[in-house]
Amino acid sequence: MFYTPEKFNSEQPVLSRYILNLIKSQKFPSGLLIYGENNAPLYETGMYILQSLNCEKKSLACSSCPSCMRFLHGIHPDCYIIDGEKKTIRKQDIDDLISHFELSSFETNHISAYLIHRVENITEEAINALLKFLEEPRENLFAILTSANRERVLPTILSRVEQMRVLSLDLAEVMKGVPSDISSDAYYVLSNLYYSEEKKKEVSLTKEFDLALNGACQVIEAVSKNQEVALTLFNKVADPIKQAQKKSGFETSKCYNYFYSSLVIAFSDLLNNKADSPFVKLLDSKDKKLTLKLAQALDFIQDCQAKMSANLSFVLTLAQLGKILEGH
Repeated sequence: MFYTPEKFNSEQPVLSRYILNLIKSQKFPSGLLIYGENNAPLYETGMYILQSLNCEKKSLACSSCPSCMRFLHGIHPDCYIIDGEKKTIRKQDIDDLISHFELSSFETNHISAYLIHRVENITEEAINALLKFLEEPRENLFAILTSANRERVLPTILSRVEQMRVLSLDLAEVMKGVPSDISSDAYYVLSNLYYSEEKKKEVSLTKEFDLALNGACQVIEAVSKNQEVALTLFNKVADPIKQAQKKSGFETSKCYNYFYSSLVIAFSDLLNNKADSPFVKLLDSKDKKLTLKLAQALDFIQDCQAKMSANLSFVLTLAQLGKILEGH
């Protein structure tokens, strides 16, 4: 179960009213994009909307009627899901989606709907196929798209769908429930990245995340002690990752991404002086020269993370980051 009506109303009040009005009026746009931060419950919200559209009570999903039960068991014929968080969305995925809905609705008096989670993770070829499908919608077919980076969603897609924001949970409230088997620092970073407790647990156990978070903390400590940041980056970040790469199953690109994400969180927290951040406790960032360096470093890391698919040299990235942060 993704939500109850009460929980959905409480956590997403504006979106809840919007979906409820759509269901009651039975006047659906061709599509809806729900967007938010990485730690917003995008997948959970998209799935609950998908479930609600076919709930037999004609309201927010009850999770007890036959239609809801089929959905929860993954066997509802009028629902289709593509998860772009697990893998890049390719043209074949869109072709399979179109084929699924070529026939008329399987269940009478129900709207057909599909969810494309993290639509920003889509190939150009797949985008063209999706655009054509959105431009020629069939009757009673509703598209739900999610994105944690709306800026990466093509304007041609944005122009064809309505857009609603998914709210993130209050991080201070989330941090009151730190699990005993995850360190508070790790849980803080993971809670900035993910909504799902299951996902946080899964990632916390990986060598990739452990090395990335440790590396980010080492960088902040080096800056705080006015040490050579470049040396720290190579000795405390690059070398451990290089050693880990020798072991089978280590996913280097994931480690890089976790490292960049951890630094983005750290630099943002320092610039905003977030009192509850573990990174703020490591470094006093009130010095104006340091503030400028952190802002430059944040822009640089965000740009590098956005260009990860371009196979930028990680070593050269670290060298440039060291130059930015040194000499404050």
